Parts: sequence; structure tokens; C-alpha cells
Amino acid sequence: MNPSLTRQERLLAYFQLLENGQGSLDAFRTIESELNTLTHLELFELFNLKLKTQQPREILPYVDRVMHVVTPFLKSQVVDLPNDSILALLVKENDALKLKLQAIQTKLQRFPIVPSELKEDFEILNAFTPHYLKIQNVLFPHLERKDSRLTGTKILWSLQDQTKAILKTLIQDCQTKTQTDDAFHQHLGTYFFNAYGLIQKEEVILFQVAMQVLSAEDLDLIYDQCLEFPWCYIEVPARLPKATAKSSTAVSSLTGQLTPDQLELLLNALPLDLTLIDEHDKVRYFNKPKDRTFPRSPAVIGRDVRNCHPAESVHVVNAILEAFRNGERDEAKFWLPIKHQFLLIRYLALRDEHGTYRGCLEITQDIAPIQAITGTRRLLDWD
Repeated sequence: MNPSLTRQERLLAYFQLLENGQGSLDAFRTIESELNTLTHLELFELFNLKLKTQQPREILPYVDRVMHVVTPFLKSQVVDLPNDSILALLVKENDALKLKLQAIQTKLQRFPIVPSELKEDFEILNAFTPHYLKIQNVLFPHLERKDSRLTGTKILWSLQDQTKAILKTLIQDCQTKTQTDDAFHQHLGTYFFNAYGLIQKEEVILFQVAMQVLSAEDLDLIYDQCLEFPWCYIEVPARLPKATAKSSTAVSSLTGQLTPDQLELLLNALPLDLTLIDEHDKVRYFNKPKDRTFPRSPAVIGRDVRNCHPAESVHVVNAILEAFRNGERDEAKFWLPIKHQFLLIRYLALRDEHGTYRGCLEITQDIAPIQAITGTRRLLDWD
């Protein structure tokens, strides 16, 4: 290793060797003293630098090689989490997931393996999704606000999404395959490797960083915001979100006047998911309809909208915002089936009376019930 390089450059050079599959024992010995003092935040900073030249999907193939090397050093710095904190609850969810993974692994030791007999087990694993949603929509935004180096969480988000996609494929395999094949076993191996790996990355790195950069007040707020999401395999905490103070100032316009309570009732009664992004690409508002399709947390308020999307779709977000800002487009539309829904997603440019771009409104609507309408109804019929 070139001694003229800085510590950071030497570590990045070693990561490059691991990326290329060249992390020999000799190379490890030249960097071992640096790894021995590597901190959790420093690791995030290194991956953040990698994100300047690579997309998360390009980092994923070698991230576990890096983790295999650095984890033993980072484990020595792990501190205990407060028993009553949100981080401890997320660890409890991980512990419960491990028990379910182990139970399935016991089943897999029997032969022959019949895919259809595993379908229910994999569907139970799919119920762990809210754990990832709490981390993506609540914990990540708070970390990003505290330290710009923590945008490296995008890599973890991509890995979570990749793991969920593999599990979805396994569930489909259980529905369509009467016997296992090479692809099925490959999906099995990748899923279990990723699921256990995510647990380790959260507990050895992510939660430890959270303990370092977040205050007790931050963790308390994150706890409250996580209460809006389901809990995974554990007892629901006996805690209610704190009430927030509301303004009493009326909102006036050319078409009427509404109190804040009336405005909130109106927006939440709409059968639409609404999210408002300002002209600086920051999330400023979202409504809370009865059946929201995409999860939102107050933690995203003030967050750059690019960080609210998986890294793989950020290029689409950038294209839309650029076209709106340049005046090339006023609307972008997408539609796709998700489970029992058929979603219409619209992005509308917001412009003031002078035509100046003031932001963007995202509207998501399940139009499946509308598509199903046939015939004519002229009289009230609630049956």
C-alpha cells in the first residue's frame, strides 16, 4: 500500500481491491492497523465517497466482502442499547425474525423439499416489511439531518429492497413450482444470506451510529413516529404518540376560508395520497387518508425528495423535477398493479400566477374500484 496516501485513501484503495476480488492476505496485513481503529461513522463516510462514483446497485455485489473484513473490528466498539429505546425494539424484531428463519431452515433439512409447503412460511416472513419501512421512513431521515455522511444509508435501503424482491420471487415459486430447481435454491440461499446480513448490518453498524449521533430526544421522537407502522412479530408497545399543537389561524383564499382543523379533515378525507414538494425539492406536506398506499412519516418533512425513493428510481425523480423546473412539462403519469390495487400516480408541477415553478404535487390513487364501475346508477343505493 502506498505510504504517501492518506488514511482515507488507503482504506478506499483496500476497498477497491475487495471490489475487484483481490483482497489477499498480504493486502489485509498492510491495512490491518488502519482497520483496527476504523469507526462506524468512518465506514459510512467511506461508503458515502463510493456513492459519488457508483450507484448503490453497483456497490451491493461487494459490500459483503467489505463487511466480512470490517465487522470483527467494529464489533469491539459496540455499546449496549437502552432497553426502552426504539433501537432496542428494532433489535427485538430482528430476534423474532431470526427465530422464524431458523424454523424454516429446520424444515429445509427434510427431503424432498416441496415448494408449496413453504408458501405460508415465506408469507409470514413477508410480514417483516414494516421493520424495513420504519428504518427507511423514520430512522434514515433523522440520521441524514444529523450528519451528511449518513446518506450512505442508501446502500442499506437498496439491500432491503433487493431482499424483499427475492422473497417475493420465492413466494411466486411456491405457487408455480411443484419441485425445487437450481433457481429456487439460489433464491433461497440469497434470501437467507441477505436477511441475516441485514440484521448484522443494522445491529453492528446502523444502530451503533444512531446511538452516536442521535440525542435521547431524537430517539424519543423516532419512537413516536414509528408507532404509525405495524410491529413485526413482537408485542405492540403500550405507548401512544404525543399530541401535537395545532394552529388556530384560519386559511383564507379567493374561494373561501377554512380553519386548520377543517383543512386537515378535507385533505385527509380525499381518497388520494398527496405529497407536496417545494421548489427546493424538499418534502413539505403529506396527507393521511384512511388507506394510504405508500407509507409516510413526519420524519420526511424537510427531507430531499431524492432521499425518499430507492436509489434505483432516483434518476426518474430527477428527470421529472428537471422537466418541471425548465417548463418542459407540467405533468408525469404512471400506472401499475400492486397486489389488489391498480395505482395511478401523477406528478403535477405547481406554478404561481407568474408561471414561476413553486414545487410539485404527487398524487397516488387506487383506480381499480373506478375501473370496475359498469352500468348506470341514478338513485342512492348503499347496499
